[in-house]
Amino acid sequence: MSDIDEVDQRLRDYARRWRASQPPPLSVEAVMFTRPASPRPQHWTLVLAAACAIVLLAAGGVALAGKLTNQPRPQQSAPRPSPTASDVIAWAPLSPTGAQIPTISAPESPDPSRAVSLPQCRSANLRVSSEMGAAMGTRIITVTLTSWVQCQLAGYPLVDALDPSGRTLAVPTFQNTGVDNYNGPTAVSDSTPAVLTLEWSYQWCAAPINVAKLRITLPANSGSFTVTGFGPSACVSSPDPSYREPIAIGPIQPRDYQPAHTVTEFNEVAVSLAVPRATVSPGDTLRFTVSLHAPALHDVPLNPCPDYTIWLKGYSEAMVSYALNCGAVPHRDAASNPLLPAGSVVFFAMQVTLPRADGPSSGTTLFLGWHLNTEEQTGGSALLSVA
Repeated sequence: MSDIDEVDQRLRDYARRWRASQPPPLSVEAVMFTRPASPRPQHWTLVLAAACAIVLLAAGGVALAGKLTNQPRPQQSAPRPSPTASDVIAWAPLSPTGAQIPTISAPESPDPSRAVSLPQCRSANLRVSSEMGAAMGTRIITVTLTSWVQCQLAGYPLVDALDPSGRTLAVPTFQNTGVDNYNGPTAVSDSTPAVLTLEWSYQWCAAPINVAKLRITLPANSGSFTVTGFGPSACVSSPDPSYREPIAIGPIQPRDYQPAHTVTEFNEVAVSLAVPRATVSPGDTLRFTVSLHAPALHDVPLNPCPDYTIWLKGYSEAMVSYALNCGAVPHRDAASNPLLPAGSVVFFAMQVTLPRADGPSSGTTLFLGWHLNTEEQTGGSALLSVA
């Protein structure tokens, strides 16, 4: 796998985590959790925050400080938008240690078997709403379905793109069959909404079109409905001008679905990037600030101290890892180990030098990414322009 493909995969893995509750970014340039486009269908992984009770280390039986929780993530206060110099922990190019952060397994939730006996939902019984967001080059429409009578939906719908006159557009589609997708029937009611996620990147470089509406036909011939579409196409780079970016169709699944996965104490840590410069040039040393915002209900231990990775998507070789400067964190537990106290925000200075060659040309977009080297790869990203 090339470096660019590896970064593509990392960024796609963040797309869905980005939509979870996050505190506001530290600057207007900061954008949470990248999801770049790819000129071919991909299997994007849905990773949502989930947690569990107290984690015990398998070796030694030593309990980790803090607790993992399976409750909804509490509302957190936003970090201060402009930390003073004394608030920021100095950057240090510490060699990565390869520290393994302890994990536990969380089961799939809800259990799909609970919906098996319910009747099939019909479009006439559904209440439909939709909203559109974006994650660095990808427009994301989330369709929410509720029903006045309890019923079930399963699988992938058919999706047709329509122009402003209602004519069908020749936009290809594909099913996002990631391994972490919900694969069973979904119970739908007023209190248990189902969601459908549709995604389309800014990589339509064929003749411009306007996807004004989307016609969604439910599985098992259960009827259809329309929602507002993605709008005008866009081409943010210069691939094959005949290429038509497909719409990615996710499965119908519970709104609060959590796939079976492993988590660490960093699962609920929110990350923001504050980048003081919007424009960079090859050879520049870019300095920025990363904030780690601990969850409100438990401390996050920094022993062992995680490594982190910085990357620049758009360069063929621009990915570097360091150890987090945990020794400079001012907070300590009873054993004098560093930690992030519940609800606290800790700021870390970061820097990376842009290669002088093999990068994007002037006037194009550059993605700066940062993540902890944990199971969740908790992180953030920012969008920059190349001068």
